[in-house]
Amino acid sequence: MPSKVSFFSPAVYRKNLTRFAPLWLAYLGIWLVIMPLSILSRRGDQYFDVWSIQRMALNVEPTTLITMVYAIFVAMALHGWYYKTASVNALAALPVRREAWFCTNLVTALTMGLIPNLIVALLTWAAAASMGLSAGMAVMTWLSIASLLYLFFYALAALCAALVGQILALPVLYVLANFTAVVINYVTVNILATFVYGLDARGYTVLAPLSPTFYLFSRQNVYIEYFGDGLSEGSQIIGISFLHWGYLLALTIAAVVLLAAAFLLFRRRRMEAAGDVIAVRPLRPVFKYCFAAGCALVLGSLAAFLFFEGSGNPSLAVMLLCLLAGGFIGYFTAEILLKKTFRVFGREWVGYGVFALCLTAAVLMMEFDVTGFERRVPQLEDVEQVSIWCSGTNGSTIIVDDPDYIADFIALHQSIIQDKRNQETLSSSDMGRGVDMAHIYLDYYLKNGAIMEREYTVYCTEEQWRSMDSPGRRMNELLSEPDLATLSCLPDFPIQGPQNISAADFYNYAAEPIQAAAESAGKTVTKPASELSLSQEEAYEIFTNCVLPDLQEGKIGLPQLYYFFVNENPSYDASIEFRFYAKPDNYSWCALTLTPGSRTAQYFIDRGHVLLTVAEEEALWETIQ
Repeated sequence: MPSKVSFFSPAVYRKNLTRFAPLWLAYLGIWLVIMPLSILSRRGDQYFDVWSIQRMALNVEPTTLITMVYAIFVAMALHGWYYKTASVNALAALPVRREAWFCTNLVTALTMGLIPNLIVALLTWAAAASMGLSAGMAVMTWLSIASLLYLFFYALAALCAALVGQILALPVLYVLANFTAVVINYVTVNILATFVYGLDARGYTVLAPLSPTFYLFSRQNVYIEYFGDGLSEGSQIIGISFLHWGYLLALTIAAVVLLAAAFLLFRRRRMEAAGDVIAVRPLRPVFKYCFAAGCALVLGSLAAFLFFEGSGNPSLAVMLLCLLAGGFIGYFTAEILLKKTFRVFGREWVGYGVFALCLTAAVLMMEFDVTGFERRVPQLEDVEQVSIWCSGTNGSTIIVDDPDYIADFIALHQSIIQDKRNQETLSSSDMGRGVDMAHIYLDYYLKNGAIMEREYTVYCTEEQWRSMDSPGRRMNELLSEPDLATLSCLPDFPIQGPQNISAADFYNYAAEPIQAAAESAGKTVTKPASELSLSQEEAYEIFTNCVLPDLQEGKIGLPQLYYFFVNENPSYDASIEFRFYAKPDNYSWCALTLTPGSRTAQYFIDRGHVLLTVAEEEALWETIQ
């Protein structure tokens, strides 16, 4: 009868655990210091409570970083014998099949991760219990997060171990696998923004979920719950909870797939490939061209933006040459690594030539808008609503669903596209009184559920400002409509009472005015500024009785998209800033410049504040100097 295939070797398992005990003991020691010992050190601290333990346990950043680093060290320890010819020959002579080696290493790795995590969780619970605090749920949550993250990171490291043939190549490939997606995403979007007019650069983190470390570091991990409305004095935090269980489930599924792929690759691995950078021959061309493309994007864009940007974006020719140079470095570096010789400049020129032609074709397609992306404008009947954010307004996003306003923004969008060549010429101009700029984001929410996003920097000259049909002047006039100007100043939630205004401050830069003309020209005075913090009740009174009517009548809150050209409406050198708040954790702010004739300005004048227009203040400074 044929013997059964063994998938586990107890002898190898025990040897792994004892041989690499310093590694998993160090991991255990780090967590003991961070969790249970840290809790015990706070004994007697009256401010240390259950919420403090929850915040410690659910702080995903250190868990992610420590787990990611620990997983690669475990993989390097368990799979290190792959990369030396002597150890490969010695272990291959043992009566242990490859399936048993892989599965035993997997069980060892899980033991080295899960058992220390379990010990830390139990000791953390005991430490909290000794202080009379119930931390069972927080500890179980941390144990689940740490264990699932460890499973994913080890699976990724195991796959990298099966692909490479050198021990130093393993951590390099592992780091690349963790961060390449988001780096390439960021670089690609910034490169495309120089070619594709209107491309929304906010998409630079679309691929962030493919980089778990970056994704978890850049996301809000906790949700804070309050007694009552969470706004009034005396509100108390009662708990926090982890929000990303769906993402961890996806990582767990990915871990199973990665482990299966690593198992299949290891079964067919050529053991004589020890010492090669890539041990799987069919994947060598993939590595070479991916490495060349990555170097073209990263090194090429870095050179273009650092050394050739000047006052505007790099030109097409400069960007293309930099990309080709980066690709050249990456292509032939990969060849040197794969062939382990510097004699690679022979027939490999053909491969690089094909790569260069493909890269050039892609760049030219983007520059000449072969896909029609730049010219695409939605039809009015297809748009449900438009979200607009523009610099020079008061900070909030404007959302409109009125068909008339939607038509106005579509017309503005078309005028910006039609002025593309002139806008690109102005982008390299020196900003000053002759040229000014404003940024605008247009997000169309279509009736079919799709979202069309565009971003533009709209430049305007003094001559264009005098033309009501120019994109810059057109945009300024549209956003100056009282209804839209009001929307740009208000949060996306109703202001129902003083509790929705967390803070408000009044700033006056004319301060009595300029300290009584610098003590009647005794000088030695810097530009003074006075600040007045308002109570929630005062802020709500001003907002309701003064600010809202002024906004609706267009007396304040008008956008200043092009500061150098707006001289018709003098304003005071004074402002009021509101910070709005609504549960849960919904913040917004608004800064409004006060203008003559407004109720808001008169409110402060009636209370003894002396306000000066910018022109009056400049004239006063001249008398002082």
